[in-house]
Amino acid sequence: APYKVKSKTQLDFSTDKKLMPILILFFIFTFFVFNESFFIIKAKESGIAITYIPLFISLLYFVQSASSYYFGTLIDKFSAYSVLLFSMVAGIVSMILLYFNFVIASFILLGLFSVSSLNAIRAYISNRAHNKGSLYGIFYAGVALFGALGATVTGLIWKHYGEDGAILFSLGGLLCVVILYLFVREPENKGLA
Repeated sequence: APYKVKSKTQLDFSTDKKLMPILILFFIFTFFVFNESFFIIKAKESGIAITYIPLFISLLYFVQSASSYYFGTLIDKFSAYSVLLFSMVAGIVSMILLYFNFVIASFILLGLFSVSSLNAIRAYISNRAHNKGSLYGIFYAGVALFGALGATVTGLIWKHYGEDGAILFSLGGLLCVVILYLFVREPENKGLA
C-alpha cells in the first residue's frame, strides 16, 4: 500500500497523570505573574511617555525571538524541567524589577520568562505525554483560564490596594509556586527533554 493507515488508538490518560503536577503548578504560576498589559500600565504610571510604550513591546518580542533557539538548545542539553525552573525565576525577577521601576529590564526578563517557559512546557509535553494533542489542549486551556482569572484578580487588587499591593501579592504567590515546584519530582524521562 502506498500509504499506511493509522490505527485508531484509545485515549489513555493513566500514563499522563504524572505530568499534571508540573502543568498545574505552571497554571498557578500563570495566575500570579503579570501579563504584558500590566507591564504596560506600570510603564505608563512610572512616567514613560505613551509614544515609547510600543518600543517596550518590540523589545519584548525581540528578546523572545532572539533567545528562543538558545532555550531550545538548553532544553536539549539539560531538561525541560530545569529550563522551566529558570523561566519561573526570570518571571519573579521581572516582577521585582517592575516593582522598583526598572521597566526596560523587567520587559527583557518578561520576554525571557515567556519564551523559556513555553519552550520548556512544549518540550515537556512532546517528550513525555502519551496523548500529546489532548495535553496540549489542556495546557493552552489552563494557561488561558488561569491567565484570565489572574488578570482579573490582579486588576481588582491594583484598583483597591494600588500597584505595589498587586505586585507584592503576585510576588508572594510566585515564590510559593517556585518552592512547591522544587519539591515536585521530575517524571521519568521518556524522551530527550
